[in-house]
Amino acid sequence: MFSYLSYLAALIASLVLAIYAFTKRELTETGTVAAIMAGATVFAFGGWVWFALMFFFFVSSSAFTHYKEKAKKKVAREFDKGGVRDFWQVAANGLAPAGCALLYALNPSPAFFAAFAAAVAAVNADTWATELGVLAESKPRLLTTLRRVPKGTSGAVSSLGLGVALGGSLFVALSAASLAWLNNYFAPLLAASPLAQLFPVQPAAGLAFVLVVTVAGVTGSLVDSILGALVQRMHWCPKCRKLTEREVHTCGTRTEFRQGLRWVDNDVVNFLSAVAAAATAVGLTAAL
Repeated sequence: MFSYLSYLAALIASLVLAIYAFTKRELTETGTVAAIMAGATVFAFGGWVWFALMFFFFVSSSAFTHYKEKAKKKVAREFDKGGVRDFWQVAANGLAPAGCALLYALNPSPAFFAAFAAAVAAVNADTWATELGVLAESKPRLLTTLRRVPKGTSGAVSSLGLGVALGGSLFVALSAASLAWLNNYFAPLLAASPLAQLFPVQPAAGLAFVLVVTVAGVTGSLVDSILGALVQRMHWCPKCRKLTEREVHTCGTRTEFRQGLRWVDNDVVNFLSAVAAAATAVGLTAAL
């Protein structure tokens, strides 16, 4: 529920955390702006529980981005963007959750809380799988054809990556349920206090909620892999004879468009996978 106090708290919290992330080189200047916008929207229209869940995602994904960074350096060079997130990377991960928060403010249905958590679970699962899956000893398989492909190939999955994706989705689901329980425990105690505006009662998040969010998050992660294999824009370096996300390869050679849709980059794929996870959560919530 929106209130001026919650909006002020949202703005302050988003500013502090985004600027801190910028000083730690986790965000670019534009990424910092996007993080403030997304964080403030989620906090103001959803509450601190929603904001905290986004924070958990950011911290865990950043930690895994830097985990064994040297070992992943060769694969990471083929990605269009690095670990410092820019405006579009933040928007791709934050737009769907922010949209769910707005919908929840208009219609406080438990389905929208599940959709929000599922969208976060999907991008978290994908990030964990990307950052840890490349450490697998064997080459991954392209999800659409099951043939072996080089590590880091868009749309490729490994047993390690799938397991990590499940763990990343479950982590968000359990975090959301725990935060909602904590909020609802303290909300009645603060009912007569001005701080009550910062502790709006959240939908009950039991075992069914955890199951829905986990399944929807993994579904979103799989959608990410399918879209990455089928429609994500990829380029070919004629000098190195490698597929890459980059328009100019690391060797300095301008690459040639090879496959996918020109307007679909990794950010678009991430956004669509988050939307797919949110929609799956709404459908599963309605079915249960």
